[in-house]
Amino acid sequence: LINQISDVVYEQVPMRGYPNVAMKMDILQPKSKEKLPAIVYVTGGGFINANKDNGIQLRMHLAEAGYVVASIQYRVAPTARFPQPLEDVKSSIRYLKAHADQFNIDPDRVGIVGGSAGGYLTAMAGTTSGTVKPRSMCLLPTSISTASAMIRT
Repeated sequence: LINQISDVVYEQVPMRGYPNVAMKMDILQPKSKEKLPAIVYVTGGGFINANKDNGIQLRMHLAEAGYVVASIQYRVAPTARFPQPLEDVKSSIRYLKAHADQFNIDPDRVGIVGGSAGGYLTAMAGTTSGTVKPRSMCLLPTSISTASAMIRT
């Protein structure tokens, strides 16, 4: 059994003249009595689109294999500038780790996967651990935003 939890707000950021725009994730949560590893799915879209509904086949495959899967939206061009999309990705990792008990996640086993623009952000998140400070209004205390594993497709 896999539960779907839609539109979880993981941060609020200033965007398009608004001071607080909710950035959301959808979570696929396999039923388990033990804490599970998690994967953050970062969709591609040429940095102009970040539809968190993409990649459902891969996300379901990972959930069926026993991973909690969080598909995120992130800020895109032309209204966002680097490093804002990377800050969003790292914020989503911090959110999942801070809410590990709520989603039955092992906070020491959080990975990240993405393709195209999402693959770029995945690689950047994995190689800039602790070096890009979040500028957004994160909904949780500051904590490590490191992924345990990363895969660029």
